[in-house]
Amino acid sequence: MKEFQLARYLKKWWWIIIACALLGGTVFFVAVIWGKTPAVQVKIEFINPEAAEGYYPNGEEIDVQELKSAAVISAALSQLGKEGSIDETRSKVGIQAVIPDEVTVIQQAAWEDGIEYPYFPTQYVVSYTAGRGETEDSARRCLEAILDSYLRLYAGNYITIPDAPDRFCSLQGIACDYIEHAENAASFVQEEMQYLEQQKEEWPDFRSLTTGYCFGDLYDEMERIADVEVPALYGQILNQKVTKDAAVLRMNYQHRNRQNELLIQNGEEHLAVVREMLENFGHGQEDGANSDRGTAYHHMLEEYIQVESEIAEKRRDYEYCEYVLEAFQGHGWSISQESIKQTEQMIVKMEEKLLVYDELIQQTISEQRAREAAANVAMRSSAYSISQENVKLYFVLVVFASALTGLAGVVLAGRGMDIIEYNQWNQTATGFEEI
Repeated sequence: MKEFQLARYLKKWWWIIIACALLGGTVFFVAVIWGKTPAVQVKIEFINPEAAEGYYPNGEEIDVQELKSAAVISAALSQLGKEGSIDETRSKVGIQAVIPDEVTVIQQAAWEDGIEYPYFPTQYVVSYTAGRGETEDSARRCLEAILDSYLRLYAGNYITIPDAPDRFCSLQGIACDYIEHAENAASFVQEEMQYLEQQKEEWPDFRSLTTGYCFGDLYDEMERIADVEVPALYGQILNQKVTKDAAVLRMNYQHRNRQNELLIQNGEEHLAVVREMLENFGHGQEDGANSDRGTAYHHMLEEYIQVESEIAEKRRDYEYCEYVLEAFQGHGWSISQESIKQTEQMIVKMEEKLLVYDELIQQTISEQRAREAAANVAMRSSAYSISQENVKLYFVLVVFASALTGLAGVVLAGRGMDIIEYNQWNQTATGFEEI
């Protein structure tokens, strides 16, 4: 029989090794890589001081399941430009609380003693498992979009930053007189100034990266419009007596003043009733000797101040309406087309400017809320693959193991052929068949 010669076997049967390596690699790819659904996760932590007690900054209880709420998922899909099913996407999101080992030991010991040990997790692992056909990159982008949407919801619902006044609404295309455009602009500017004054005091160091403005800058812009542009528009309208219909204007402002008179009268009657009740309570109640009576006294005092303020506001509006009526009294004056054109241009310019600043204010507020949300919800890691296996290394190992299997097959095939050839030679040489 021939001697064992590995090189001779490899020279003849090398293709067995290649075939086994290819077969093993193909099976591994189909079973593990091609059939694998990518999954990514990220660790978040609620770091506001109230989180350890289970509360958001505004005092509401933390509900981490909001991370996969319909509102958050819908916003994330819109951000990604996808039209997938909300329920299907929600089913791919997992949330797992991270509880330290020492807390688990303490809880177990407490339960064995029949004692409840309350613990509110502040760290959570949020995962997203992609569907068939989705890549790991798309899974990562989906998870990041979901977290981004959640931070916006968090900022809007749980960060104690007051909402801005109502958005500015242009009166272009609405049947109203020129002076009503001026009133609409003036009202918006005053409300925004009051709001921005509070914000610049609360957040003096904040500056938006998106708009480039801080709240103080926006307040200064509104103040300039209030001090310069609004009076200029009023002056143009009242001095030039620019109106679409003087008779209708006078009728509207007369009706408005009749309403003011009625509201002032009702307010004064209400004020008299509250004043009498306060006097009956006596002046000793403000010390709060009797807590219930003291609370009632302070509520009535607040009501008195509020009603008095409303009456003062209506009186100011009454005087303003009288001023407008006086400006547009009489008949037969002529309004030049140049004055009308100039007034309309001033109105359009101002309303366009207010729409721009309204958007800047909204963007600045939104960014401030997002920054505050990020200061309360920390991302302890970026989105990374859940699978810790090195798939490429495993693939190489499988191919190598398959090649070794193929090598064993080569040895068996080669040695088997040696035995067969030896038996054939022995049979030919002796004339007997070896059993």
